[in-house]
Amino acid sequence: NNNAPGIPATDFDGNPRIVDGHGGGEAVIDQGAYEFVRVAITIDCPTNIVASAAPGTCSATVTYPLPVATAGATVVCQPPPGSIFTVGSTPVICTASNAGFGVVSCTFTVTVNDATAPTITCPPNVTVSCASQVPPPDFAGGSVTDNCRGVTVSWGGDATNSMSCPDRFTIQRTYVATDASGNTAGCIQRITVNSTTAPTITCPANVTATADTGKCSASGVVLGSVTAVGICGDSATVLNNAPGQFPKGTNAVIWTATDRCGNSSTCTQLVIVVDNQSPTITQCAPPMIVVANTNGQASVPVFTNAVVTTDNCTPTSMLAFTQKPTPGTLVGLGTNAVTITVKDAAGNASQCTTSFIVTQPVAQAGCQTIQDLIDRVNGLSLNYRQKDELLDILQDTHRWFGNEGDGNNFRLDEFTWKVIEFKWQGLLDNATASQLIQCAQSIIWRGHGRDRPGWN
Repeated sequence: NNNAPGIPATDFDGNPRIVDGHGGGEAVIDQGAYEFVRVAITIDCPTNIVASAAPGTCSATVTYPLPVATAGATVVCQPPPGSIFTVGSTPVICTASNAGFGVVSCTFTVTVNDATAPTITCPPNVTVSCASQVPPPDFAGGSVTDNCRGVTVSWGGDATNSMSCPDRFTIQRTYVATDASGNTAGCIQRITVNSTTAPTITCPANVTATADTGKCSASGVVLGSVTAVGICGDSATVLNNAPGQFPKGTNAVIWTATDRCGNSSTCTQLVIVVDNQSPTITQCAPPMIVVANTNGQASVPVFTNAVVTTDNCTPTSMLAFTQKPTPGTLVGLGTNAVTITVKDAAGNASQCTTSFIVTQPVAQAGCQTIQDLIDRVNGLSLNYRQKDELLDILQDTHRWFGNEGDGNNFRLDEFTWKVIEFKWQGLLDNATASQLIQCAQSIIWRGHGRDRPGWN
């Protein structure tokens, strides 16, 4: 049949075939042997296909044209067009078959790429007080999702910012999520280190000290040691406001501990300075000799005004003076001890003792005038200088006579004190001194001595 496709023009021996020369479609058999020729099937697959996974999925629906086959063969491909292909490369096998002509196949690949990055959420931000409290990298508390399986999370490093002190800064910690296709996404966790808590501080025990000798303050006071620790375990710097000398009384020492970030705390220690020094009596009141009254008694005068004293803390004007017997007390003849007590504001006391001598009145005879006293002085066993000290007082007293006033009393009192001085120096015995004093007192009692015998 001239219309049969693919029939060779010669037979197997090379002889020309006799065919339908007029094209009428009539079967014409050549005069040789009859021959059957089998025609081979061909198939042509498409080129490899690349697709992207659909958003939010790990696959893609891929449609492709079926391959072209010859000899009227039927073509079947697996997976067929319109199938869902997962991420990666999937081979597609296409087969062409015809019962009279056999089976042939071809292969191509469908590759689905994942271009979607994972979604990552970092663990919550962290705030700590100390650098030592910064946690190690740990993704616990974070989350990651991806359109495909096989995501891993890794620590991407720490970046430190704003370090104003060893325990005050921020860290930006990066975590990176990587899926099986190499897509990555990152997030940042913020770690804040902020030391705001003051150090703990413990003051030494309170101290009691005594004032330095002769002073109203204490120096060289040993305060003891402070215990101070920063909240981050660092040693704090400790200072105090203690002076070199602590005045008497209660003094507050403020101790301050400061850590390496400037946080500080204080505590208070008391330094109590006490005064245990008694007043110093530099001069007790001098003894006093008086003539007894008619009852043989005399009233004790005030001795405290004549005491000279100092104190390391209490001003003299604020010292408390007492005497025993008290002023105004009547005492009898003889030497009466008078004890004077001086007490400071702290209650420390010192004492001294003087004498109050009460003598008998002398007879009027022989002691009427100052001249009588002069005569008595001239008869004393004193050297001329010592006599002159007494005589100068008596002779100077004469100038007061004839004048109104009590100048003679003043000078005779001076004479009395000089006699007492000589007595304490051992220049006069008690009896002689008593007679001279009583004579002077007798003249004072009788008035100013105007028109006394023996004076012109």
